[in-house]
Amino acid sequence: MLGSEPFQTEKTLISDLFRQVLQLLRGEVRLAKAEVQEKLGTAKNGLVLIAVALVLALPTLFILMFAGVYGLIAAGLSPALSALSVGATGLLVSGLLAWLGLTKLSLEHLTPTRTLDQLKQDRALIEELVK
Repeated sequence: MLGSEPFQTEKTLISDLFRQVLQLLRGEVRLAKAEVQEKLGTAKNGLVLIAVALVLALPTLFILMFAGVYGLIAAGLSPALSALSVGATGLLVSGLLAWLGLTKLSLEHLTPTRTLDQLKQDRALIEELVK
Protein backbone atom coordinates (compact mmCIF):
# COMPACT_ATOMS: atom_id res chain seq x y z
CA MET A 1 0.00 0.00 0.00
CA LEU A 2 2.77 2.43 -0.83
CA GLY A 3 0.49 4.44 -3.10
CA SER A 4 -1.85 5.49 -0.28
CA GLU A 5 0.87 6.75 2.11
CA PRO A 6 1.72 9.94 0.15
CA PHE A 7 -2.01 10.64 -0.18
CA GLN A 8 -2.47 10.26 3.60
CA THR A 9 0.54 12.50 4.23
CA GLU A 10 -0.82 15.19 1.88
CA LYS A 11 -4.26 14.85 3.41
CA THR A 12 -2.79 15.20 6.91
CA LEU A 13 -0.70 18.23 5.87
CA ILE A 14 -3.68 19.95 4.28
CA SER A 15 -5.82 19.20 7.34
CA ASP A 16 -3.13 20.55 9.67
CA LEU A 17 -2.69 23.64 7.50
CA PHE A 18 -6.43 24.28 7.49
CA ARG A 19 -6.61 23.89 11.29
CA GLN A 20 -3.68 26.23 11.82
CA VAL A 21 -5.16 28.86 9.48
CA LEU A 22 -8.44 28.68 11.42
CA GLN A 23 -6.56 29.10 14.73
CA LEU A 24 -4.69 32.03 13.25
CA LEU A 25 -7.90 33.68 12.07
CA ARG A 26 -9.54 33.19 15.47
CA GLY A 27 -6.54 34.83 17.11
CA GLU A 28 -6.77 37.73 14.67
CA VAL A 29 -10.46 38.18 15.46
CA ARG A 30 -9.65 38.32 19.18
CA LEU A 31 -6.87 40.84 18.49
CA ALA A 32 -9.19 42.95 16.33
CA LYS A 33 -11.87 42.98 19.03
CA ALA A 34 -9.37 44.05 21.68
CA GLU A 35 -7.94 46.78 19.47
CA VAL A 36 -11.37 48.09 18.46
CA GLN A 37 -12.36 48.26 22.14
CA GLU A 38 -9.19 50.23 22.84
CA LYS A 39 -9.92 52.59 19.94
CA LEU A 40 -13.52 53.05 21.10
CA GLY A 41 -12.15 54.02 24.53
CA THR A 42 -10.03 56.67 22.83
CA ALA A 43 -13.07 57.90 20.90
CA LYS A 44 -15.08 58.03 24.12
CA ASN A 45 -12.39 60.19 25.72
CA GLY A 46 -12.49 62.50 22.69
CA LEU A 47 -16.26 62.84 22.94
CA VAL A 48 -16.00 63.60 26.64
CA LEU A 49 -13.47 66.36 25.92
CA ILE A 50 -15.78 67.82 23.28
CA ALA A 51 -18.74 67.70 25.66
CA VAL A 52 -16.74 69.39 28.41
CA ALA A 53 -15.57 72.01 25.93
CA LEU A 54 -19.14 72.75 24.91
CA VAL A 55 -20.42 72.85 28.49
CA LEU A 56 -17.62 75.18 29.56
CA ALA A 57 -17.65 77.32 26.45
CA LEU A 58 -21.07 78.91 26.84
CA PRO A 59 -20.90 80.03 30.46
CA THR A 60 -17.27 81.01 29.99
CA LEU A 61 -18.14 83.22 27.07
CA PHE A 62 -21.03 84.86 28.88
CA ILE A 63 -19.10 85.44 32.10
CA LEU A 64 -16.06 86.72 30.27
CA MET A 65 -18.14 88.93 28.09
CA PHE A 66 -19.96 90.57 30.97
CA ALA A 67 -17.00 90.91 33.30
CA GLY A 68 -14.49 91.72 30.60
CA VAL A 69 -16.66 94.21 28.81
CA TYR A 70 -17.34 96.13 32.03
CA GLY A 71 -13.70 95.96 33.07
CA LEU A 72 -12.37 97.13 29.72
CA ILE A 73 -14.95 99.90 29.47
CA ALA A 74 -13.87 101.05 32.94
CA ALA A 75 -10.27 101.01 31.68
CA GLY A 76 -11.19 103.33 28.82
CA LEU A 77 -11.82 101.01 25.84
CA SER A 78 -14.89 101.28 23.71
CA PRO A 79 -17.77 98.89 24.48
CA ALA A 80 -17.49 97.19 21.07
CA LEU A 81 -13.75 96.55 21.37
CA SER A 82 -14.19 95.32 24.93
CA ALA A 83 -16.87 92.78 23.92
CA LEU A 84 -14.83 91.61 20.93
CA SER A 85 -11.69 91.05 22.99
CA VAL A 86 -13.43 89.05 25.70
CA GLY A 87 -15.49 87.01 23.22
CA ALA A 88 -12.42 86.12 21.15
CA THR A 89 -10.62 84.85 24.23
CA GLY A 90 -13.52 82.59 25.21
CA LEU A 91 -13.79 81.23 21.69
CA LEU A 92 -10.07 80.54 21.57
CA VAL A 93 -10.17 78.44 24.75
CA SER A 94 -13.28 76.48 23.76
CA GLY A 95 -11.92 76.01 20.23
CA LEU A 96 -8.70 74.56 21.62
CA LEU A 97 -10.61 72.05 23.75
CA ALA A 98 -12.83 71.06 20.82
CA TRP A 99 -9.77 70.63 18.58
CA LEU A 100 -8.12 68.35 21.14
CA GLY A 101 -11.27 66.26 21.32
CA LEU A 102 -11.62 66.04 17.54
CA THR A 103 -8.05 64.85 17.11
CA LYS A 104 -8.89 61.83 19.26
CA LEU A 105 -11.80 61.04 16.92
CA SER A 106 -9.78 61.06 13.69
CA LEU A 107 -9.67 57.92 11.55
CA GLU A 108 -5.93 57.73 12.16
CA HIS A 109 -6.53 57.23 15.88
CA LEU A 110 -9.47 54.85 15.39
CA THR A 111 -7.98 52.54 12.75
CA PRO A 112 -6.93 49.16 14.22
CA THR A 113 -3.41 49.43 12.79
CA ARG A 114 -1.85 46.58 14.77
CA THR A 115 -4.54 44.18 13.59
CA LEU A 116 -4.18 45.30 9.97
CA ASP A 117 -0.40 44.86 10.14
CA GLN A 118 -0.80 41.41 11.66
CA LEU A 119 -3.33 40.43 8.98
CA LYS A 120 -0.86 41.45 6.28
CA GLN A 121 1.82 39.28 7.88
CA ASP A 122 -0.62 36.38 8.19
CA ARG A 123 -1.61 36.72 4.55
CA ALA A 124 2.02 36.60 3.47
CA LEU A 125 2.61 33.55 5.68
CA ILE A 126 -0.42 31.73 4.29
CA GLU A 127 0.59 32.55 0.72
CA GLU A 128 4.06 31.19 1.44
CA LEU A 129 2.63 27.98 2.95
CA VAL A 130 0.26 27.42 0.05
CA LYS A 131 3.05 27.70 -2.56
